[in-house]
Amino acid sequence: MKPGAQVIYILLHVQGKADHPDCMHGFITSDHRLGQSVYVHFWQAESVGVGLRRDGATLTDSTRLVPFDSCEQSVVDGLMIERKIF
Repeated sequence: MKPGAQVIYILLHVQGKADHPDCMHGFITSDHRLGQSVYVHFWQAESVGVGLRRDGATLTDSTRLVPFDSCEQSVVDGLMIERKIF
């Protein structure tokens, strides 16, 4: 998965159910792997594709990520440009 790829983070307690409300949607901001981790910006639940949960990306276990488009890719591309994520 490359920077800009949209993903969903599947938490252990949801037993692989990607539609579980605790799953977190976001996009990868770095393809630099630290072990099995990548940096991901996560969406705010009420504003998918518009707001982010925090200013910075979160180091995330890549084995828990699944490709999942939650918005138009142009929204992610715009956020990457706006926040100077390349």
